Amino acid sequence: MLKDTPAAGSCGRTSLITIPAVRQCSAGIDVGKRGLAVALLEGPADKEATIETRWFGTTVPALMEIKQWLLGAGCESGAMESTGSYWIPVRNVVERAMEIVLVCGRKHRPRKGEKTDFRDAVDLGHKHRHGLLSGSYLPGASGVGRRAKT
Repeated sequence: MLKDTPAAGSCGRTSLITIPAVRQCSAGIDVGKRGLAVALLEGPADKEATIETRWFGTTVPALMEIKQWLLGAGCESGAMESTGSYWIPVRNVVERAMEIVLVCGRKHRPRKGEKTDFRDAVDLGHKHRHGLLSGSYLPGASGVGRRAKT
């Protein structure tokens, strides 16, 4: 977002202002076939967040460990990016305890040459913390049940 008035000593240039965070605690989850890179961002909304990253496996006990870690830190919301259908077990385990936003990987693109799982997770968490992500439509449990019958 740009400020209309020039900053002192900037020779008429516009200066950048920061976007305030809408969440004090958020998570970014990059889901892969062999594991999940998870970033936890927490701190006051008017300050920079502290970032903690961890790598988890894809088994149900590992997914339960993610849920316990995030809930233990007071995290109530997270953004998740996944290729294919690897996100489904994560959603099934975590969604009952916290809000999960599934983000389309095509809309969330890192710069060329800078893609790593942990950078993606931190970027997802940061954008989610500031309310800059829109999630994909995910039907509720009743919708999934009806769809399975057809």
